[in-house]
Amino acid sequence: MASAVSPAIMFFIKLVAGQSSDKIKFISDAAKLRLYNTLSLSAMGVLFCILAVLDPRENPSICLIVLIASTCILGFNSGGFFKSSQIVSRQHSHFTLANISFLNCVCMLIVPLLNEVIAPENEPHDWAKVLFIHGIILNLSNAFFCIFASAKPASWTLDTFNGKNKRIAAAIEQRRKRKEKESGGEKRGRWNNKRGIISPIDATNNKKRINTIKIKSVELPSVY
Repeated sequence: MASAVSPAIMFFIKLVAGQSSDKIKFISDAAKLRLYNTLSLSAMGVLFCILAVLDPRENPSICLIVLIASTCILGFNSGGFFKSSQIVSRQHSHFTLANISFLNCVCMLIVPLLNEVIAPENEPHDWAKVLFIHGIILNLSNAFFCIFASAKPASWTLDTFNGKNKRIAAAIEQRRKRKEKESGGEKRGRWNNKRGIISPIDATNNKKRINTIKIKSVELPSVY
């Protein structure tokens, strides 16, 4: 039941967390990242520790509710470290998200082995140790994130990250300005042509050579 209900509730929590994180304006972006990440990781760790203390034989319903809540609340991570990775990496977000997904897959392979080592007999007291370990890891991970979280793009995402990019950016800017000058000269030439004046522009040395052509007046015969 928990495996069926939790993903559905988590889906709606992710939607609410993502939209509210974008709409809230009275706190800074870095504070929002820390808040949503704390709601997802630290709250999940606390619920794991509470679940470790409860006895599933005496309080099966409460244990089920706490288990569902601990997995659903992870949906707030859409406004936490997932959003932070996109803000920091900018155009390289696909690479960082791919690494996050890869590490998630690695954890999904390692965690069952850890559970098998600590709780081979599936006894409640053994699972309490597993839940305590996961709760501590989640809280430590959130503390690490809150210390180093950033809501600014990294320096390696900027166009002027190194000297080579600076030269490339300068060359692109110079080329853009040259094209603007040439297009501006062409527009002035077309406007002068309409008035009967041709003004060709030498693009090499940017010197204007104006040749004025006088338009002969043509007398039209009078019509009586």
